[in-house]
Amino acid sequence: MKILITLIAAACLVGTAFGQQPNPSPTPGPEHKKLEIWVGDWTYEIVAQASPLGPASTFTGKNTARPILNGWFVEFRGEDKGPTGTTQWTETDGYDPLSQRYIWRGFASDGSVQDVTYTIDGSKVAYSGAVNSGNKSYPIRGTVILAADSSSGADKREISADGKTWKTLWECRMTKVKSAAVDIAGVEQELIKLEDGWITALLKSDVAYCDRILADNYTETDDTGSVSTKAQRLADIKSGNSKCIASVLENRQVRVYGDTAVFTALCTEKAQYNGKDSSGQFQWTDTWVRRDGRWQCVAAHGSKIPQK
Repeated sequence: MKILITLIAAACLVGTAFGQQPNPSPTPGPEHKKLEIWVGDWTYEIVAQASPLGPASTFTGKNTARPILNGWFVEFRGEDKGPTGTTQWTETDGYDPLSQRYIWRGFASDGSVQDVTYTIDGSKVAYSGAVNSGNKSYPIRGTVILAADSSSGADKREISADGKTWKTLWECRMTKVKSAAVDIAGVEQELIKLEDGWITALLKSDVAYCDRILADNYTETDDTGSVSTKAQRLADIKSGNSKCIASVLENRQVRVYGDTAVFTALCTEKAQYNGKDSSGQFQWTDTWVRRDGRWQCVAAHGSKIPQK
């Protein structure tokens, strides 16, 4: 009897464990959102004083900061140009809830490493840490004052050779690069023209045109759920396995999201595939991406509309 009671209790515990819902994945909080002050493309100029890191000089630079890992961190990639040449660097910033401070870890192509913590108080960022250069570590500290809209800022940094006395390392002025306005109407017209050209190319079995507008990683999903690659689609057109006899696009719409756009349309077509009739009405969705100044389709999906 005692054994039976033990087994029942164990079964109840197992059932309880399996019945529990898994904890939801954590999401970044308001402290992580403060890191967005860095996000964007920046240019800057640094006027450096003579220090243990080198002689007095002036540097110009640029960097891009982007959210990574679901918004938990911000990654920087940049480069400086000065009298000694070009130095590339990367940096990752995040928030440490234990110390309630922000952290950055930086690495440069001259072998230097930065290990710094900071606070964000409105438009003021106060930081302290160390830069490791060669076989020595030097304490650094400073303050960044940003504009109210985080579009520009000034960074004044100090360095110490002994951890006691401090001197100015540099003064830096930074400006966020404004993104060029997207010509929505122009993009819409361009993509509609490309889509019309695509229909004409299918009618004429123009493989060259299709090759030009389809990205190398293009995939097409048809109404049966079958997925084809760019190579497979071009081969079907070239061999005649896929024949478009007539096609009309209606209700054409283009939605633009920067360098990505989504085209939707109702397509009525008369066509054959592998010698069988594949005609019908389809709702098509094409996803376009602008690469190297030109638009290419990366994905297409067609859903067949049942006929009443």
